[in-house]
Amino acid sequence: MKIRIVRARGVTKYDVNSELEALKAQKVAEWRARGYPEHLIEMALELAEEWTENTVETWVPPEFPEAREAAIRRMYPKGLDIAERWLKRFAEAS
Repeated sequence: MKIRIVRARGVTKYDVNSELEALKAQKVAEWRARGYPEHLIEMALELAEEWTENTVETWVPPEFPEAREAAIRRMYPKGLDIAERWLKRFAEAS
């Protein structure tokens, strides 16, 4: 089964494996358990998705959609790590 990364504006960009959806859900559960506000979690998810999409679109030509999807699968965990660092810092500053 494939899922889609849907950006906050509702634009579906790429189909990705359900394992990424599971990773996303795991991160959200961790962030909620740490007590981060829901609106910051949503912003962090948007950051992770946009960072991943922008990185892949910068480095993988559009003529290779399969390579773009493979790159998203590899880069999305890094996007979540970046988002987690942002979330932690932003929450501490608030």
